[in-house]
Amino acid sequence: MPKITLARALCLAAAALIFAWFVAGALWWLAAYESVGAAITDSWQTLTSNVMNLIILSDAFFFIVLVMAWVLRDAAERGWRGPRRWGWVLGIMLTGCPALLVYLAFRPEKN
Repeated sequence: MPKITLARALCLAAAALIFAWFVAGALWWLAAYESVGAAITDSWQTLTSNVMNLIILSDAFFFIVLVMAWVLRDAAERGWRGPRRWGWVLGIMLTGCPALLVYLAFRPEKN
C-alpha cells in the first residue's frame, strides 16, 4: 500500500465529500417525487426539453470515456492486470469522480 501523503489524503477527503454530496443530492431528488418512476420520467422530460442539456450530457459522457481509457492504460503501466484494472473502470462508471480520486490516491508508483 502506498504511503499516505498530504496529496493522497486530500484526494481521499475530496472523494468522501463528493460522494456524500452525490448521495445527499440523490436523496433530495427522490424525496421531491412520489416514486422513482416519476422522478426518472420528469428528469428525462427536463433533459430532452433543451438541446443544450443533451450537449452537456454528451460532453460529460465522452469525457468519462476518456478518463476510463486513461485509467486502463495508467493501471497497466503500473503493473495492474485484468480484474483489478476493470474494477477501477467499473467504479468510475458507477460513482465518477469519487472513484477516480481514490484511484489517484492509491495507485502504485510506475514500474
